Amino acid sequence: MPACVTPQKINKSFRTNQSKLKAMKRVIVYLLPLLFLSLWSQVATAQARRTITGVVKDSSGNGLPGVTVNVKGTKTTSVSDAQGNFKIAASTSSPVLVFSSVGFTSKEVTPDNTNSVAVTLSVSTSQLNEVVVTGFGTRTNTRKIAYAVQEVKGEDITKTNSSNLVNALQGKVAGVMVNQGVGGPQSSSRIRIRGNTSISSTNTQPLFVVDGVLIRPGVTGADSWGNNQDFGNVMKDLNPDDYASFSVLKGSAATALYGSEGQNGVILITTKKGTARKGLGVSVTHTESFDQAYKLYDLQNEYGSGVDPTFQQVNGVNIIDPNLGQYFSFGPKFNNQTVKDIDGHMMVYKPNDPLSFYQTGKYINTNVAMEGGNDRSTFRFSYSNLNNNSVMPNNKMQRNSFNLRATQKFQFGTKFHLFRQLIF
Repeated sequence: MPACVTPQKINKSFRTNQSKLKAMKRVIVYLLPLLFLSLWSQVATAQARRTITGVVKDSSGNGLPGVTVNVKGTKTTSVSDAQGNFKIAASTSSPVLVFSSVGFTSKEVTPDNTNSVAVTLSVSTSQLNEVVVTGFGTRTNTRKIAYAVQEVKGEDITKTNSSNLVNALQGKVAGVMVNQGVGGPQSSSRIRIRGNTSISSTNTQPLFVVDGVLIRPGVTGADSWGNNQDFGNVMKDLNPDDYASFSVLKGSAATALYGSEGQNGVILITTKKGTARKGLGVSVTHTESFDQAYKLYDLQNEYGSGVDPTFQQVNGVNIIDPNLGQYFSFGPKFNNQTVKDIDGHMMVYKPNDPLSFYQTGKYINTNVAMEGGNDRSTFRFSYSNLNNNSVMPNNKMQRNSFNLRATQKFQFGTKFHLFRQLIF
């Protein structure tokens, strides 16, 4: 039987639909402003975003490839192509473009309303004016030199925390090979420039020239006859804190001034000097570094000295094999037994840790320098105290270095230089 629709049900349904309609109207009223705001922000962003194109050239009008173009203050970056053309999208209405390239001075440009720019970069003069110390002891522009010279700053040497300045040159100059001595901080290190120049000479060290003074370093230790005592050489007495620059001269053209003395290359060392200034300048530096033995090759720690799995006995006392015990480690198993060693003293038969033999290596260096002068005379005095011990016991180096350099100009254009160094 069909349901009966009464007027009361019709009115109730009508009132329910009206309430739903009012709710929908309220939702629409709230959503319309948000919809208009979203559309407006998208239009504004689209208007603010600009695509800028252009070309980058050098002072001769040639296109520059590989120039980095960056929107200042953002991470948006582009690179010019082989013809110097570039294209970049900026998210602001008035972007500032920064153009940079190796060997050229950076430049900032604000594009106009045409969205197209043409930029000319000038060569950086700071890189063209690099100078080095030549074989004659004079500072010359690198562009005027027809031979190979490479310079290392003194502060780069002191940062290595090495008592031997030869070791500090490792990895800093192309074509230079340094073999560090294994006898601790006082050992002599070998340095070769462009390989060996002789098959008969045992000393292939280059010539060192410190402010015009010739130093011929030798090497000791580790020869073919097994004489491994390394007593060091004169290089361990040179204090890196007192030097301003190191110029490495490579090849016969660079070292021709020194004749056969420079056949293995020449390293020119320029010491620090005082500068004209008001008052007295004082500088203090202190450096510490520590070394520790990290790891040895794997060793078995289960069996001890000898080749027999049982101990030999004398008067009921276990002893280490006196014949083969010092050569082989295939003897009895370690079990904390009490045995007599080869030298006759009683000991506990147990494995040891070879790393416990080593100690903590220390490099402690303190340098105090005073300098001053005027337009006619300058001076610089420094004192350096070095305490350097190796990870090997009873292997250390202590050095006290006093250095004085003074200059005086006279009326007739002559100069007087005083250089004095005391090391003990």
